[in-house]
Formats: sequence, structure tokens, C-alpha cells
Amino acid sequence: MHSWEISTLELLGESGFFEWSFACTWQGERYEFEGASVFRLEQGGISFIREHTITAPLYDWEGSWS
Repeated sequence: MHSWEISTLELLGESGFFEWSFACTWQGERYEFEGASVFRLEQGGISFIREHTITAPLYDWEGSWS
């Protein structure tokens, strides 16, 4: 592993999410990708985590839901 940088971390009571970028070398080939993780907390530790890898260009949506 070359790096694992967390760019955003949000806690929402007993759950939360974080966005990250990751770089590593696997079997001689370097990989770099971004992702996000959603998690739940129980008894002071992580009880559930789901990882999502970004596979398309990111975009920021701005506006409001009607």
C-alpha cells in the first residue's frame, strides 16, 4: 500500500460515511482509485461496513429537492 487518504468523514449518530483515495502495487502493477465507505457503529466499534469504488468520473450536484 502506497497511500490511503481520507478526504471526508461524517458521523451521523450510530452511522457514518467517508470518502477516500487509495494507491497500491499488486503483483507488480500499480493501482490508484477512489471510493466511499458507509458504516454502522455498535458498542464502540464498527459493526457493518460497505465499500464502494468509483468507476466513473465524479461530479458535484448542487440544487434542492422539490
